[in-house]
Amino acid sequence: MERGMTMRSLIRFGVMVLVAVLALGACGGSDSKDSSGTGSNPNPSTQSDNESDGGGDAPASDAACKLITADETTTLFGGTEAKSTEDASPVSNAASTCIWGGEDTENHSYLLQMRFYGDEAHYGGDLYDDEAAVDGLGDKAFVRKADGIAGVDVQWVADGNTYAVNYGITNVMADVKKNASDQADELVTLLKANQGRV
Repeated sequence: MERGMTMRSLIRFGVMVLVAVLALGACGGSDSKDSSGTGSNPNPSTQSDNESDGGGDAPASDAACKLITADETTTLFGGTEAKSTEDASPVSNAASTCIWGGEDTENHSYLLQMRFYGDEAHYGGDLYDDEAAVDGLGDKAFVRKADGIAGVDVQWVADGNTYAVNYGITNVMADVKKNASDQADELVTLLKANQGRV
């Protein structure tokens, strides 16, 4: 029995890492400052405002976790407790990063990733052909929905900064499958209501 729980945990962790990698690909843009990795901030949560490359002031390092709180994320997760989760794929040029994760008793794993950038280069609105424009969120915004672990991507630009949010649910060994894209409208509504926090 204990071996089975360990195997399930390993499978969930692997799928969560895959979700994180897929979400990074959906964030658009690239780090054009320094492709060698030298000179970049190894801890994105401590990047200072003067390290941004465009727009107004870069988002504060704690801004991402203020956008959607743990309690609000728990509600989004259907009552499953949201816990601060280590960033499996840190982005060195993100001004602020916040990752909330949770697992329920029915083998669903939830992951909400928020990364903010002090420029517009990371906005991916022109990269996809399946996104939908969102009104009332920043200067320009889109939502992109996919079935499965890719989930929901929402990005917007405000005051020269890019805000990227990804929400996914994995269903490894779950009898009832859940799909984050079914909650896309709920996520967008929450982001519109809370955008003044950042």
